[in-house]
Amino acid sequence: MAESTQEAIQRLLAEGLEHYGTGQVSQAVRLWRQVLALDPENAEAREYLETAEDEAGDAPNAGSAAAAAPADATATLLEEAQARLRADDAETALELFETVAERDSERLEVHGYVDMVRSRLLKQYRERLGNGLPSLKLTPEQLMKYNLPADAGFLLAMIDGHTPVNDLISLSGMDEFRVLRNLAQMLDAGIVEVPL
Repeated sequence: MAESTQEAIQRLLAEGLEHYGTGQVSQAVRLWRQVLALDPENAEAREYLETAEDEAGDAPNAGSAAAAAPADATATLLEEAQARLRADDAETALELFETVAERDSERLEVHGYVDMVRSRLLKQYRERLGNGLPSLKLTPEQLMKYNLPADAGFLLAMIDGHTPVNDLISLSGMDEFRVLRNLAQMLDAGIVEVPL
């Protein structure tokens, strides 16, 4: 089945990010220009191209040894994140991409990776949890051994076996990704069950 224009755009954007993240800027630029050929108003491709061009303009000034060490560490983290993503370990990849994004907030391609991996995980969580009715598998005493983050504890307090996943998202005030990620992690840890 032939891919739609929108699917082609998403594929080209993602491939461009991968090339850009591994230092293959000219290939990334070529792919992002293909996106603009398909959709001349695509803001994402325009931002990526602008960042790549800005970086290319700064290249002669980027030779100091002091700047090289953090850049090398960031590059190593980025390579590991990409390897994890290729190995279908999206959870670890997301953590690594988020770490890189925190260290260097100007790296637009990393933010693109974060968005792409979050989107992939969100789909996986949705398929896994549906709109089931989460319920606790453990007693409050058993829960004490877990060091849950505050948002997971807050969510846990709302789980009663009668409230479906979509209602938990609405009631929690948290974004869908955080709720589903917390539920999936608690499901993996055996804290809750979510019959579909």
